[in-house]
Amino acid sequence: NPILSLITNISDDHKQILGETLEEIASEKAGIIKDKVPVIISTTQDKIDQIFKEKAHSHQSEIYFADQNYQIINSKQYSNYQKIEIEPKNEVLGTKTYQLDLRGTYQRFNILGVIQAVEILNKQHFIVSDSAVELGLKKVIKNTGLLGRWQKIGINPLIICDTGHNYAGVTEVLKNIQLQKFRKLHIVLGFVKDKDVSNILKLLPQGATYYFCNAQITRALESKDLQSMAAKIQLQGSYYPSVADAFNQAKLNAEKEDFIFIGGSTFIVADLLKYLKYKRING
Repeated sequence: NPILSLITNISDDHKQILGETLEEIASEKAGIIKDKVPVIISTTQDKIDQIFKEKAHSHQSEIYFADQNYQIINSKQYSNYQKIEIEPKNEVLGTKTYQLDLRGTYQRFNILGVIQAVEILNKQHFIVSDSAVELGLKKVIKNTGLLGRWQKIGINPLIICDTGHNYAGVTEVLKNIQLQKFRKLHIVLGFVKDKDVSNILKLLPQGATYYFCNAQITRALESKDLQSMAAKIQLQGSYYPSVADAFNQAKLNAEKEDFIFIGGSTFIVADLLKYLKYKRING
């Protein structure tokens, strides 16, 4: 049994497994809630909050909505990190500023759940000091080996990959792309078959050049099929048999002032990072 459960924001994802609606997906996610174990919901979502409340009540579990107890009052992105200033909503404890080595604006959703979790753990007699939290958030990548979260691959041109892979995730990725300065945008893109690809494609900018590809897994949506779907909504580009082929073509086409983004699927990013590691080892 866990000592604490945490659920981040809910979006359309894995519909073939979890359900067709947000309510059905939330009900499946709520399965993590266990008897008399506190549960944290990072983000309030009016459409599904009651599902979590009822599930927690049935298990006699305390439930906390992190964004109802804490708020971000300031945040700023830097080249290799970001700073986020947080204050409690219901207590006069003052603000605290955290430096994160994880970039991407979507981390503002995740960090509130982290801070709420630390508060609950301390109430359970775990000793998690403020300095430990500050240091841990500053060194997430070093301490955990986490990859693919708005990860910088190169400069001149700037090259970023991110594993955001559902509607909400891609929406946040696009917000981060819009914060960048570049001459032209190149997007290396691929998905798996069980995603809501049609609606995700509608989010993407028509002015970018696309390099459609597929990861080397059976779940992958074929790059030729993805190109065909994208062309129907005026997203223009060629298709490639692998992530490496698509990425190398994007690099050939890009100028120093351009921006290359790689994503759409965790598997696309994984294939890219494996390819880059192989190149480093084998020259």
